[in-house]
Amino acid sequence: MSSDPIISIKKISKKFPIFTHPLHALIYRISGGLAGKGKTFAALTDISLDIQRGETFGIIGHNGSGKSTLLQLICNIRRPTSGTIQTNGRVGALLELGAGFHPELTGRENVFILGAIYGFNQQQMQEKFDEINRFADIGDFIDQPIKRYSSGMYVRLAFAAAVCIEPDILVIDEALAVGDIRFQKKCFQFIQERKKTGLTVILVSHDLEQIRLLCDRVLLLSHGRIDYVGPPQTAIRTYRNKVSCSLKEISTEATRLSASWLKNIKISDTSGNQRTEFSTGENIQIKATLVPQKKLEHCNFSLQLRTVEGAKVYSWGTFNQDMGIWANKVTASTTWDRCFPAQNPVTINFDLKGLLGPGKYEVQVIVSQEEVRGFGAQEILFWIEEAAFFTVSPRGEHYHFGGICDLQASAFVTAS
Repeated sequence: MSSDPIISIKKISKKFPIFTHPLHALIYRISGGLAGKGKTFAALTDISLDIQRGETFGIIGHNGSGKSTLLQLICNIRRPTSGTIQTNGRVGALLELGAGFHPELTGRENVFILGAIYGFNQQQMQEKFDEINRFADIGDFIDQPIKRYSSGMYVRLAFAAAVCIEPDILVIDEALAVGDIRFQKKCFQFIQERKKTGLTVILVSHDLEQIRLLCDRVLLLSHGRIDYVGPPQTAIRTYRNKVSCSLKEISTEATRLSASWLKNIKISDTSGNQRTEFSTGENIQIKATLVPQKKLEHCNFSLQLRTVEGAKVYSWGTFNQDMGIWANKVTASTTWDRCFPAQNPVTINFDLKGLLGPGKYEVQVIVSQEEVRGFGAQEILFWIEEAAFFTVSPRGEHYHFGGICDLQASAFVTAS
């Protein structure tokens, strides 16, 4: 990674006028902004940062925090109200779905127009087209109007076109969220490979695990201001803590509903001693007592474990257990076949083997309804994050391994 910034942002702010009447907006535009302006909304305030060449830089924050506006300024789609942005290289962008392509033109025609905008001639784009078409993998739809594309097809073509014009900076604003898992994996592999050649990626996403895995640094925006810039783990932890605090401050229906479903949760060892600190190798029991707010049929009581940085470690529920019973054709009762009346407390005991590595873990509790014997028709009824926390510490000198789970490996060494 080069020490020279490929993007340098100095004290930028962006304000948007707020009009109380359509006539005021018309006067504002006719006058070039000299008249008709009333109140303003500050989307960004005093933002300064440098992004290095070859860096994958993440941007997170709540809806309305200024993430998309910042990307638009970097891409020169909008101009800042004050301050400066200097970009040293060609920018390829995947912003909101539908941007950049004409719906009446075919995929092929849109690709060639995009190439022309970036300065490629017809011959150059013809040489690149097969690669773009192969990466997009949309088949004969390449010669169909864009308006007939699904959102997934659109983003596949948009990503393929954006990366094949060989940008120095690739800007992605939530666009990959609509792609399927196979295509997302393909895109992320491409990004990792191109990073070695100096590609700079700016990624906006609400998928914190994606941010944690891909990014070198992360910017946390809050109400248009910089809240934090630094390592992904710290940025994500700061963001999650802010979200948790804001939710606790909102004493509304959502908070009341969460409290009414989850009566209590206890974490203990196998002897029943309530604890929140364990050593590696120790089994853990989690007991959650819920009060259903509606009659439950075909339900799944599940838990999810995450690190405090937000990485999902494990998810499992009674429906997983039921599916095992059905798959093995065992004659046994299943939770899915039972009915649970509203307001009658239900206690679920989860027994976890001591396979977790050292770290602090968050427990989430979920209740869902599964209409069929599979995860094809799931409805989430209740989901509470940060229901409980516990810590796992190394156990002396006799039980060491790296990572967040113990795969109980063994090794046999032979010498010829």
